[in-house]
Amino acid sequence: MIHHEITHPKFHDPRPSADTATLGPDEWAILATLCDDDPMYLELVAKLLDTERKYQTLSRRTGIYKALQTCFGTSALAKAPNLQRAETIRDLKIAEENGDVEAFQTAWAALKFGQAPQKNQYDE
Repeated sequence: MIHHEITHPKFHDPRPSADTATLGPDEWAILATLCDDDPMYLELVAKLLDTERKYQTLSRRTGIYKALQTCFGTSALAKAPNLQRAETIRDLKIAEENGDVEAFQTAWAALKFGQAPQKNQYDE
């Protein structure tokens, strides 16, 4: 602000991550809604996003998986359900990319309802 008042041109920050905006109030509200307003999930997602942001500008993202795993380890949530949820989300994305409808439905049901869909007599 002061730079602009004195020199008039807008200051351009040359750092690679300078253009990366952090989350604003609207984004935080959306994120909270997506986390069902659960402060523990919101904390975990915020840690995961921050970790990814730290690795975003690196030419080699070596160590990002370990850093993301650490986020789950330091979360206030129980570790096993967090890891299982992350694996289910990964399975959901892989199934979507591969066009595997049955795997997608199974992963989605596990994510949404906590279990795989039950086959009924009409599915045969």
